[in-house]
Amino acid sequence: MKKNSIIAFILISINFVSAQSMLDMNEPLAIKKAQITRCTEVCNGEDLFKMYYDTNGFQIRNSFFCSKVDTNGNFVDGYYGNTYFKYDKIGNLIEKKFMDPLKDPIPLKTINYFYNNENQLIKKEVCQIFNKVLTNTIDTLKVVNQYFYSKTLLIKDLFISSNDTVETNYSYDNSNQLNLITIKENNNLPIKTNVFYSGDTTFHKKFDTDGNEIYINYQIKDDKNKIKELYVWDKLRNSRCKNTFYYNEIGLLSKIEEFNYNSTQLKYTTFKYE
Repeated sequence: MKKNSIIAFILISINFVSAQSMLDMNEPLAIKKAQITRCTEVCNGEDLFKMYYDTNGFQIRNSFFCSKVDTNGNFVDGYYGNTYFKYDKIGNLIEKKFMDPLKDPIPLKTINYFYNNENQLIKKEVCQIFNKVLTNTIDTLKVVNQYFYSKTLLIKDLFISSNDTVETNYSYDNSNQLNLITIKENNNLPIKTNVFYSGDTTFHKKFDTDGNEIYINYQIKDDKNKIKELYVWDKLRNSRCKNTFYYNEIGLLSKIEEFNYNSTQLKYTTFKYE
């Protein structure tokens, strides 16, 4: 797993996963060996976002859904936005720039990443631009995430913005397996998530400040440590769904099946590599 994917992997385990977040975990070495230059998400036969790779297997550009103005001056929705990636000399991601065609050349959002001497991510700075239509002005939101470690283990994540401070603490058992996540926002009481294991399955149970169970998920990994099934039950939203992940012969994500228990609908998303 890429070093800058370790934190994302922990967050995946407590938040429902997106197709892009799973593709982020594709190993660059596998992309490089297969000489892949592009991956396209396909849903219901329609091409959606695209990822582009350099010769070392690292992402260099992603498209995302946004609007642009056509030659007739009309707004057109589609995958016209672009995210650009920048790396240091050893392959650590150091910058993402989100470019919206309606705001070029000013980035819609910029994320900068900073590492310690052990190549552990220690800080993430996000700067996002908002256009205020009524006043015709631009507002800038800046937030910072700081990450703290005990040797190789992430023990604290501190989110800081102008309005909020959120501290997330991670605790581990004697085998260095994550067993407790505690989130405290501003001066509120903490929300806790218990983590426990059974064979190839990891369970998460989140409790509110009164001790009520509000969120459950489990994830099952295959023998190559890849997630093959993820189930989420959000009790506050009365929402339940399950994602099943499929990989091709070289270990790259090839399909996601999403079953929504509320609507009983099954959605298929596939990925084309070129």
